[in-house]
Amino acid sequence: MKRILPTAAFLILVCALLAACQSRQRQAEQFLLKNMPGYGWTEDFLVDARTGDTICFTPYDYDNLYRAKDTLDLLKRGARGVHAVYRDSELLSRDSVASLVREAIALWQSSPYAREVGFDDFCEYLLPYRAGKEPLDLSYRDTIRRRYAHVFDSVGADPIAAACAINNDIKSWMIFDLRSHALLSEPSVPELMREGKGSCRAISALFVQIMRTMGIPAAIDECPVWAHRNSGHEWTVVMDTTGKWHPFEPAEFNPDGFRSVCANTRTPKIYRRTYSFDDAFYPKVDQADIPTLFKTFNRRDVTREYVSVSDVTVTPDRNLDKSNGILYLAVFNAEQWRPVAWAELGADGCATFTEMGNNDILYLPVFYRNGRNFPAGRPFVLNKEGKMRQIIPDAELKQSLDMEFINLYWVMAWDTFAPGPGRPLEIFYWDDKWVFCDSCRVNPAPDYLSHFDHVPLNGIYLIKGKEWANTWQRPFMADSTSTGSVWY
Repeated sequence: MKRILPTAAFLILVCALLAACQSRQRQAEQFLLKNMPGYGWTEDFLVDARTGDTICFTPYDYDNLYRAKDTLDLLKRGARGVHAVYRDSELLSRDSVASLVREAIALWQSSPYAREVGFDDFCEYLLPYRAGKEPLDLSYRDTIRRRYAHVFDSVGADPIAAACAINNDIKSWMIFDLRSHALLSEPSVPELMREGKGSCRAISALFVQIMRTMGIPAAIDECPVWAHRNSGHEWTVVMDTTGKWHPFEPAEFNPDGFRSVCANTRTPKIYRRTYSFDDAFYPKVDQADIPTLFKTFNRRDVTREYVSVSDVTVTPDRNLDKSNGILYLAVFNAEQWRPVAWAELGADGCATFTEMGNNDILYLPVFYRNGRNFPAGRPFVLNKEGKMRQIIPDAELKQSLDMEFINLYWVMAWDTFAPGPGRPLEIFYWDDKWVFCDSCRVNPAPDYLSHFDHVPLNGIYLIKGKEWANTWQRPFMADSTSTGSVWY
């Protein structure tokens, strides 16, 4: 039989393909290694101060989060805390990185769900070996591949349909559990899978890593703090074949049931987690003058993908001695003003904030120095037309208010209380700080009204209970002639 030798053109093509593969391998390795110094995880545990034994604690042994936290606080009083830090750059060798990249590139090239994914998106949303700050343990990957090997045959090459099928299965063995917020350390993906419960952060990391293991581009999106209730939230997004992102509530809802961001939420900012670090995400000032949110540099602003937004220009007019050229916008969350965006002050003394959520959100401009907020202007409400309404209380004109307790924001038992008859309450108004107006005791049944006098007109107000913590309480606006109040 005659032997056919490859032509020179064919050899050149093969060499070019090999060179391209090697180039991608090198670029992807460099991408991981360049950004890896910012990644790792921490482990916290308690040690008996007398015996040196590790104290075993799991919040899942208790009925609810608050009992778990109370027990943990009690344990901490008689124990020594140990804080260990693990850095990926110290644990992953160059050979390990090269192996991770080879595996990821092979998956990318063979995945029916990633055929249209470009190299940059591959690096950010398929290549990464971790999703957050979970301990590094990749032993789950083979288990995931075996468990969901049938998905392609059942739903085809649509990554969103595949993600929905996988999420429907996850719902059968994973649940959100509020008690997880009392865990001493973040669980690894295998630990979370064994436990079958976790926080929104941990479950989101799990889902993202399952998606990537199956060759589906995915990331975590987050609202760092809400502007209508306490805390923030994290969920996941999955990329379809056109490059569009679809939100998932892992272990709970697919995109058709996603409600975390909707007309009833006040969402100031949403950020997407990337693997690469973006120097533009944080202000170039001393570390002590950067709020915690902006010390995590792997974020991209995607607010406009979820809600209507407006650009806002603010001119600070107080605490100017605290200015370092950076102004922040903060929202009220858990009885604190928490910065969610920053902008540089221009030569005209103004700062323009781009793409701020505008669903009637209450903002306060602040300077941030040495770990503290300093009001830089009046609070204002930003509406969907992009109009700002400054809130300026009139301390000369006072009103009386009769307030009836109605919980507008939560129906879950662990976050509500109804002030009982005779319970003392205080009302405050904002004037660069919360200023006391009046106190009262809650009326008996049937109305349970709270009557306050000496309340300045046109202000923003906050009611506090003296006998118990109620950090979920929201600020509001009201006047004695209106039929109700507006809560923020």
